[in-house]
Amino acid sequence: MGWAERTKEGQKRVSHRDTRVPLIDRPGIVAVVSGDRTTYPQFAGCVAAIQSTPGSYLWWELTGGGGVAEARNQHVRRALHQFKGRPFWLWFIDDDHQFEPDILGSLLRRNKDLIVPLVLFRVPPHGWVGYEYFPVDAEMTDEELIAAWDRYTDPPTLEPGQTSGIVEMGQGGTGGLLISSEVLRAMPDPWFEFGKGYAAAAGEDGWFILKARRLGFQMFCDLSARMSHMNTCSVWPKLEPDGSVSPLFQISQAPRLTDYAFAAPEGSADKWLAADVRARRDPTYIGGQK
Repeated sequence: MGWAERTKEGQKRVSHRDTRVPLIDRPGIVAVVSGDRTTYPQFAGCVAAIQSTPGSYLWWELTGGGGVAEARNQHVRRALHQFKGRPFWLWFIDDDHQFEPDILGSLLRRNKDLIVPLVLFRVPPHGWVGYEYFPVDAEMTDEELIAAWDRYTDPPTLEPGQTSGIVEMGQGGTGGLLISSEVLRAMPDPWFEFGKGYAAAAGEDGWFILKARRLGFQMFCDLSARMSHMNTCSVWPKLEPDGSVSPLFQISQAPRLTDYAFAAPEGSADKWLAADVRARRDPTYIGGQK
């Protein structure tokens, strides 16, 4: 089997009937969750250029602090009301990302119920926002789900040289998360809840994914769909030949990945502004994704 076709033992799967409408043939919602004082013009440029499917909408929720979970719930409620029983998709995107116009199309063509692009954390050491696969059973309690969440903290394992396709994950985030309407209709309101999981994080994203997995849905990452996470620079993911993921730092103000993308100095992912960063450009990466 290829990378995208591997299965795991002991995990209940949701059965997709032959009559299921592919995500690429559905309308949907580009659901922005934004702070009320957004300062990233690059994000606005990316949203303006996003390629979507016919009949889709761009909705924007302004929030902050503990209101993030409720903003996500508002998006879901409005989407369910808008499409009234018809199949659709919902794509969550936050205001601190950059991405190419075709990123949504790449995710939709995978036709998965839960799938995210490849993205790194916005703070050092800029690890992959994705966690290794672990089994989830329909009978697991909330406490057992959270215990599994705390126990499996390594990133997904890739084959050496794997730079495209999809990989199944145990957990992830909502930055760029594409969700089918089947998931949203299978889960009761509220879909997103603040304060679940470990105390240092809001947890509304991870808890939603865990609940969906308990219902039998699978979680994937599209390695061909990549986006940056913005801080004082844009942090882009780069897949290395050994199957690891490392950060590239973009200091251009352009809304697309064009120039000024640099790899981190050796052993100094949190000190990317070091002078020798200028010598570490990777034009093969800047030229686009496969």
